[in-house]
Amino acid sequence: MLDQVFTYLSEMFDLARVGEVQGVAFWGMAYCWLIGWATVLIYWRVRNWPTVWGELLQHSVKPLGGAEFVLSEQNYIADALYSYQIASITYHGKRIAPWQLTASHNLRSLLNKQLNLITQHNDQIKVYYSPTHPEKSYLVRPGWLSLGIAHAIYLLPTIWYVMRFH
Repeated sequence: MLDQVFTYLSEMFDLARVGEVQGVAFWGMAYCWLIGWATVLIYWRVRNWPTVWGELLQHSVKPLGGAEFVLSEQNYIADALYSYQIASITYHGKRIAPWQLTASHNLRSLLNKQLNLITQHNDQIKVYYSPTHPEKSYLVRPGWLSLGIAHAIYLLPTIWYVMRFH
């Protein structure tokens, strides 16, 4: 069995080396598996991080890079600065979510929606922090949609590959 796997991998390597579609598609699918599963694992871990209440110091949607001459070509990111305490140690964070969204001028309202996902209660915000590295934190934890998209990163290329080549 292991010999068959090694033979198949070797064949796909040879096909990719000469630019054959099946070989290139196979290694592209393998890359998608790596990225997809790494993303799923990160999202799942963050979903289970403990929480603490913190203080939102600032948040906004700001231009990414320099100003563009044509406004519709300007890209934006959501920006935040917050503080939180764990075991009497104060930490500062800037990460909103495990995924970094950028949006064009016309779609920047999506960034405001991301900021609206921050859980607030009585002038405080919920901060999700790493139990092993409490200096690492997020304000929005990945939901089921995020996990579904992470799974789609590897499932869709796999389905396409199997339907196309097998």
